[in-house]
Amino acid sequence: MEIESNTQISYNVRVQVLYESGIKKPETIKNRIKPFYNVSLRTVQRTVKQLREDVDMVEEQEYDNSNRFILNDKDREKIKKLLDNNMFLTVSEIKQKLHLECHDTTINNELLRIGFSYKNINQIPFQPANYQQQRIKFANECKNINWNRVVFVDECSVWCNQAKKKCWMQENQKNTVQVQKYPQKVHVFGTFCSKRIITLHIFEGTLTGEMYKQILMKHFFPKVQNIYPQNDFTLLQDKDPKHESKVVQDYLNFKKCDRFRNWPPNSPGLNPIENIWGLMKRYLLKLHVKEKQKLKREIRRFWNGMSDALCEKLAYSMVKRLQNVLEKKGEKIQY
Repeated sequence: MEIESNTQISYNVRVQVLYESGIKKPETIKNRIKPFYNVSLRTVQRTVKQLREDVDMVEEQEYDNSNRFILNDKDREKIKKLLDNNMFLTVSEIKQKLHLECHDTTINNELLRIGFSYKNINQIPFQPANYQQQRIKFANECKNINWNRVVFVDECSVWCNQAKKKCWMQENQKNTVQVQKYPQKVHVFGTFCSKRIITLHIFEGTLTGEMYKQILMKHFFPKVQNIYPQNDFTLLQDKDPKHESKVVQDYLNFKKCDRFRNWPPNSPGLNPIENIWGLMKRYLLKLHVKEKQKLKREIRRFWNGMSDALCEKLAYSMVKRLQNVLEKKGEKIQY
């Protein structure tokens, strides 16, 4: 295409004419307009970039306009009904079931336009309706509890050789890490109150009612009585079968230990000691411990490093947790 030599033609028009004639390289365009304009290569590069973006935008708009209204209202209604029956369908499956003759992108855009989005599903255990009612009942009954007199108890399991899910690596590195199929693990029994941590006991093997009784006898009561010498505390533990076993309940009755008997099932978010387990596991994950003895040492180091302020904050967080239960009408809360 011939370009007029009239120097009155604006710089932008001249560059645009060259670009549309097929001359795309900024260096070539600069050389062609050099007799008319004293501009830098960087200026030409910016102009060409803007022209390229304008062309892409026009093409995208043309594509949208040609595809946006392929689906009519009847098709959209069919899609809604289909997803009401099965929300796990993919775009391709929707297209196949409804015999739609359009691109998958068109269906995806229509779904977004009418308010759908394709998201990951968080799978949670099935919650019977009576669980919600029990949480609401517990929250109402515990509104006036003095959390300064409550001792929180729980157990958790910790494994060796736990690797993080993400890491930095170069392109030629394999994104695999060898781990043990059955890594070594230990179990942790811990208790705390609003004043401070009380006891930590690390054990191995399967926890039974008799073993739990021995832990309470040897590791819990001797230490909790240093804080509550008059035995004026209330024990908060979940309804694990070991906790509810006859041998444990008989022992707690013998010790005249007051305890929460209306703890709602499947409610870990209500027990603030779960937050301690989460902090401990994140601490251990950073260390990538491979040996059981070192794992035990690091668990003790973390536990002994817990501040009294954290214990107080977690204990009194029960007020907010109970409020959340009532606000969510008994739904499971996060912790």
